[in-house]
Amino acid sequence: MSGRGHTLEDAVREAAVRAAAYVRFGALQPGDLRDSRVELWVQTMSEVIDSANIVKDVDLGFHGVEMSAHGHWACYTPSVALTSGLSRQDLLFDMLTKKADLPPGSWRDPHTTLKRTEWEHYCESPTHPRRVLHLRRLRSTRLEEATSASLQTRACLAADRLMRVQSSEGYFLYKFHPLTNRETPGPGNLVRQAGCAYALARAADSAPEPQRRAALASSASRVIDALLSRVLTRAGSWFIVHVPKAGAPIRGNLGVLALTLAAIQSPSLGSRYEAERQRIAEAILSWQRPDGSFRCRFNSICLADDGASQDYFPGEALTAVVLEMRSGGQHAQRAMAAALRWYRSRFRKQPTTAFVPWQIEAWRLFAEWAMSVASPVVPDAKASSEFVFEMADWMLRHQIGPAGVHPDLIGGFALADSKPGVSTASYTQAIIGALSLAMKLGDGDRASRYREASLAGLDYVRRLQIVPETAVLFSDPARAVGGTTGSLSDMTIRCDYDQHALTAYLAALETTGLLEN
Repeated sequence: MSGRGHTLEDAVREAAVRAAAYVRFGALQPGDLRDSRVELWVQTMSEVIDSANIVKDVDLGFHGVEMSAHGHWACYTPSVALTSGLSRQDLLFDMLTKKADLPPGSWRDPHTTLKRTEWEHYCESPTHPRRVLHLRRLRSTRLEEATSASLQTRACLAADRLMRVQSSEGYFLYKFHPLTNRETPGPGNLVRQAGCAYALARAADSAPEPQRRAALASSASRVIDALLSRVLTRAGSWFIVHVPKAGAPIRGNLGVLALTLAAIQSPSLGSRYEAERQRIAEAILSWQRPDGSFRCRFNSICLADDGASQDYFPGEALTAVVLEMRSGGQHAQRAMAAALRWYRSRFRKQPTTAFVPWQIEAWRLFAEWAMSVASPVVPDAKASSEFVFEMADWMLRHQIGPAGVHPDLIGGFALADSKPGVSTASYTQAIIGALSLAMKLGDGDRASRYREASLAGLDYVRRLQIVPETAVLFSDPARAVGGTTGSLSDMTIRCDYDQHALTAYLAALETTGLLEN
C-alpha cells in the first residue's frame, strides 16, 4: 500500500498501517506478525515518457510505470513485469490500462500521461546477516568479489539446482518461471539436455569430495542413459532421435551426438560408455563432408539444408572430436585439420555471435594439444591459435562497457540496440578460453584484455543467478535457487541457462591467473 507524509518515516508508517488494515486480504492481526514479511518500496524518480518510445524508455524490471487520463490513475512498481512474466512493454501497459479502468489501448492516446519511475526496494530476509535485503530487479544489489571460493559456490548452486529438477526419466526440467510457477517439463530440446550432461560431468571431474563427484556423475549418467535410449539408425546414419511431434518427420541432429560424446568423455564416468563413445565418435566423423564442413542433420543433403545450424552444432562436434583426438584418434586429427580451413573461412565471410563460443572452445583445445606434440602439427597450432584470437577479438566488440549504461548491464554481451541476456555466459566462457590460450603463449597484452573482459562477463552472469538469500521471494525456492534467468528483465529459467552458467564458472576456476593475481 502507498503512503505519504512530511518525512520518509511518516510515509512508511502510513503505508504500513494501510497495508496491515487492508481487508481485501484479511486485516493483519498481532499474532500474524511472526509469519509476515515486510517489503518497502521508495520512489526516487518520476519522468514523463512518450508512448511511441516505451521500448527504449522502459527497462522491464527496473522501471515502474504510471498512467493517468480523464481522472483515472494507476501505477505499477518495477516488480510487476517480473512477477507477471511479461516480456514486452506494450503488454505491461495493456495490463496497467485495465487496472486504471480505462478502455483498451488508452495508453496510446496522446492525451494520456505516461511516466516511468525508479525505486529503492528493501525486503526482510531471515538468511541475510542484517535481515534486510536491498533489491533491484528482485535481485540483491550486492555482488561479492569474484574469487575461487565465490565462483565455486556459484558453480555448486547451479549444479545442485539441475540435480534437484531432474525427473525420474533422467531429463531436467526444461523451463520454469519462478514467480509464476509456469513450467515446461523435459525433455524439450535434446541438445540442451545433452549440454546439461556435459556440464555436470565436467563439474564431477573437478569435484574434490568423492561423495559429491559420485552424485554429479550419477546425475549426468541418468540423462546420458535417457538420450542413448533414443538411438536410431536410418539411411546409414546412426543418431539420437528427437522427441517427435504429431505428424512431424523423424529428426536427429549433430548437436545431440556431439554433446553426448563430450559428456561421456568425462574421466568421472570412467569406461562405462566405452562402446558408445567409439560408436558416437565414428558417427560424428562420418557426418563430415570432403570440404571439411559437417552435416548438421542425419538427412541433410547440402549446406543450404543445414541453415543456421552451421553456427551451432559443428562447434559442439569439433569440441568432442578434439577431445577424442587427444586420446590418439588419427581420423579425428585429420577431421580437425580439414575443418579448420572451412570454418575459419565461414566465420570471415559471415561472422555471428552464435558461431563463436563452441568454435573457440574447440580450437583452443586443439591449439593447446598441438603445442604439446611433435613439430609436424605446429603450423596447425599457430593457425588455430590465431583463429581463436580472431574470434575473441571480434566478440569483444559486443561487450557492454561502462559508458552511458546502468552498472547492472556492464560486462554483458549484446548486439546494437539490444540488452544483454544469458548468452553472455557462453560468450564469457569463450573469452576465458581465449585468455587461457593467450597466457600459455605468453601474449600479455591479449591476456590482460581478455582477463578484464572475463571478469566483467562473470559479474553480469552472476547477477542473473538466483541466490539463497532471495529465496523468500519465491513460493517454490527448491526449483528457483541456483537457477540462471534469461536476462535481468526475464526471470525464466531454462536448463541450458544453468548449463552455460555452470560451464562458465568451471572455466574460470580452471584458468590459473584469472581470479586472483
